[in-house]
Amino acid sequence: MEKQKATSTGLNLPISTKHAIEVCSLIRGRTVEQASRMLDEVIHKKRPVPFKRFNRDVGHKKGGVSSGRFPKKACMHVLKILKNGEANASQVGLASPYVVEEIRATRGVRNWKASRHRGRKGKSTHVYITITEGKKSEKKTDPAKKKAEKKEAKKK
Repeated sequence: MEKQKATSTGLNLPISTKHAIEVCSLIRGRTVEQASRMLDEVIHKKRPVPFKRFNRDVGHKKGGVSSGRFPKKACMHVLKILKNGEANASQVGLASPYVVEEIRATRGVRNWKASRHRGRKGKSTHVYITITEGKKSEKKTDPAKKKAEKKEAKKK
């Protein structure tokens, strides 16, 4: 039996595809709560997005990131789609915590811009998110209790 999934899409968003790809790689595989917190931190310029693929002429940032930026606009749009996906997951009946299983950004339609410069095309990006159920995190037990349990198991 296949896992239940919830999806959310954003089509023709007015954001840079390269920035969206880097933001997506930052939150892929994380819980929705972690991802939304990280995106909020990027919007408020407390955490940079590490640029691993599109990093030409990108300066280094503090906090162990070799090259990174703060793509505020892309993070705001991805956060909106992430919240929508979370609502879809609760509507489908998935149990929390939700995990971002798949997230990808692809280039959208490049329409002509209305400007005085000839031959300019606007940028747009499609973002697809798939959310599934995550495993419940068990509370950590004391090491002393673990040792006692192991001794009891050996005695039996």
